[in-house]
Amino acid sequence: MPLPDQIREEKLIGLAKPCFDPPPTGAEEKVLRDSASSLDQDLPKADAPRPPIRPEFVRWLATDSEVATYIDPKGLRVYAATIPGKLDLTECHVNPALTLFRCDFQSEINLEFAETRSIYILDSSLAGGIRAEFVIVRGSLFLQRIESTGEILLLAHRSRAFCIAPARS
Repeated sequence: MPLPDQIREEKLIGLAKPCFDPPPTGAEEKVLRDSASSLDQDLPKADAPRPPIRPEFVRWLATDSEVATYIDPKGLRVYAATIPGKLDLTECHVNPALTLFRCDFQSEINLEFAETRSIYILDSSLAGGIRAEFVIVRGSLFLQRIESTGEILLLAHRSRAFCIAPARS
């Protein structure tokens, strides 16, 4: 691992520990390592375990301005995880690009009036759908191979590139 990545990782872990009780789990520390890294991570297989990651942990990583300085420009990367509650980013300025790959969202994702660089939700399941009225996406918004039992609302959004691909067969 390149030295700058190690420094970013150590800083992120140091910032996270006093913010959460209990402290970050092993799965949450993996998100910190992946998001600090300039290297492309191996993508998890479809049958990979999906340990829980607290939605408030993801929100903190996505919105805290001090944390943003230690996330690699490739963005916040959450791979093969279960998000057990509502991911509420309502009216938030989401600092990094968000990549959520092979995640199981057990409640809704709310991006109403949020602003972000890019959002990639790929190969994931959404129990509560997505509310994203008036979201501003400065880059790309990709929803590919998702299954949703909830409604997906993308009313009056702004995005440079927008793609919703069919769900997995």
